[in-house]
Amino acid sequence: MNLTISLDEPTAEWLRERASSRNQSPEEAVRELLGEASRKDAGEEAWDRANQRRVALITKDAYGGLSGDERLEMEQLQAADIARVAPLDRRMIAEAEEVLLRVKELRGGSNP
Repeated sequence: MNLTISLDEPTAEWLRERASSRNQSPEEAVRELLGEASRKDAGEEAWDRANQRRVALITKDAYGGLSGDERLEMEQLQAADIARVAPLDRRMIAEAEEVLLRVKELRGGSNP
């Protein structure tokens, strides 16, 4: 499919620079960017559906109505959720540890 779009000058310049740095034409760079965006969007949509199902199962479980298969599905969805957020959790913990270290350094520096 051929498609023509108009870009503002800063965006066009960014695209030219990106394409040049990757030895691509601007058209190739746009195809790559759109491909990446569409895959990411599809992945996020799939995650949203799975997360909605996970929440529905948790709610149903709170009222004591899960079948064995549903319980297994909920556990699998919970494990997937934990795996998805684990890198963010590790980053947040590392940042918090860094803040605590700096606070200790500041306290030590202000008390001779």
